[in-house]
Amino acid sequence: MIKNINIEIKIIISIILFTTVILGFERYYMSDVVIKQFKESKKIKNNILINTILPLVSLNLSFGLHDSTNEYLDLIAKQNSDVEYLELRDNNANLLYMHNKEDESSLSFVHSESDIVSRNIVDTVTKKQLGTIEIHFYDDDYRHIIKSNNKVTLTILFVTLVLLSIFILYIKQEFKLLKELSDKVLAYNPNKNNLTIEKLDREDEVGIINNAIFTMVEKIKDYAYKLDKANISLEKKVIRKSDQIAEQEEMILAQSKLATMGEMMSMIAHQWRQPLSTTTLLITNEKLKNMLAGKEESEYDKILDKISSTLMYLSETIDDFQTYFKPGKAKEEISVNSIIERVKGFIGARLTMSKVELNVDIEDDILVKTYANELVQVIMNILNNATDALIEAREQERKIWIKMQVDKNINISIEDNAGGIDSSILHKVFEPYFSTKSKNGTGLGLYMAKMIIENHMSGELSVSNSQNGALFKITLPLNSKS
Repeated sequence: MIKNINIEIKIIISIILFTTVILGFERYYMSDVVIKQFKESKKIKNNILINTILPLVSLNLSFGLHDSTNEYLDLIAKQNSDVEYLELRDNNANLLYMHNKEDESSLSFVHSESDIVSRNIVDTVTKKQLGTIEIHFYDDDYRHIIKSNNKVTLTILFVTLVLLSIFILYIKQEFKLLKELSDKVLAYNPNKNNLTIEKLDREDEVGIINNAIFTMVEKIKDYAYKLDKANISLEKKVIRKSDQIAEQEEMILAQSKLATMGEMMSMIAHQWRQPLSTTTLLITNEKLKNMLAGKEESEYDKILDKISSTLMYLSETIDDFQTYFKPGKAKEEISVNSIIERVKGFIGARLTMSKVELNVDIEDDILVKTYANELVQVIMNILNNATDALIEAREQERKIWIKMQVDKNINISIEDNAGGIDSSILHKVFEPYFSTKSKNGTGLGLYMAKMIIENHMSGELSVSNSQNGALFKITLPLNSKS
């Protein structure tokens, strides 16, 4: 029950105990005052008795009435029970009267000065000294009062000390609980969740403080949990944003390179067009001269036709490269077959030199609205990787198949027979800077291809292994205007 007492009751108890202590000390002090007052009162009483006796004794001694004096003193001794001993002597110290009560108990007392009164007897007229009188008074009542007072005082002090000790022990226990609570709070680490405080069924201040801290810690745990979730979410957002920024930077870098290459191709085209035009004109003039001269077509003319065709192909190739590297962002509607033909124009020579057979199964009339140059870049990158894989595989028959299916989307598949990609790294092929090529591999080709298809064309680029080798699939919206 004590643990539920509130602070007001505790203060009241403290005041009561404090008052009791004060009263105890006051009792001790007052007992001493009472004893002094008692002794003073007894002394006054004894003096009054002596002063009452002296005039009559003096008168009797002046007239020599010794018998009357003795009778009077006997009467005084009998009437005053506290008179233990009474003695009367003349000037020559001769004993004239003595009264001594035969009380054995009184013999054990040691008289103090205040218990013995001695006076000179003087003639009131002549002022002549007639003798002396001495009276001894009992101190039993004095000693009884002292004993009683001391007993009461000691009892009060003992009870006060016991109550005070109990209160001090209780206060120490309460502060011990508060100290333990304080130590637990100071040792609390939110990261370790090491607080061992439990909710208490107490209504006093210790219980209120303990339960308030318990509630506060529970709220801290809840807020910490929410904060951790928010931090994790924020970290994910930051990572995603960082990846997006990195992708944008890669795209900008690639576009910058394309723009630079476009400028270079423009300069090369400008430098090559004049000699190509001049050479073509010379061949045309030579053939025209032969025609005007009426000469029949000879082997020489056939050679000139081949040279002219080659020069035309070089001119068209320069145009293709110039258009390809121009970083224009306007979409154009173009057939998929035209895209493949552009790709073949770029890498056809390499495929032939590498002895790679390219099989194309594409419908001519399928149109797609897209960034043609970037789509060419994607397909060309996949074909180049397939060619590298076929060369490393050293297959006797090197084949690449390009097929197309049309449903709600345009699905272009590119498959080789190089044996496929190791399953342990298949999921990494689109990661930036990941490459299986020992030389000349930057790890950005397929990464950029995926970014172009998925981020710029709203399509999808995936890879898997088929029975023959690696299989890349490009999915594009049909006539997408997005």
